[in-house]
Amino acid sequence: MRRLDKILHVFEVANALTAARVAGPFAIIVALSSKYDSWLPVSG
Repeated sequence: MRRLDKILHVFEVANALTAARVAGPFAIIVALSSKYDSWLPVSG
């Protein structure tokens, strides 16, 4: 059971890192797009 806990912990850390890796650039893109809204072509 100890080993299973370690494996689960590794998965949790990997999931957190993946989420940060995905959310980081996305947050930057959202911030930039809202900051420089006039530069971007408006869709719709």
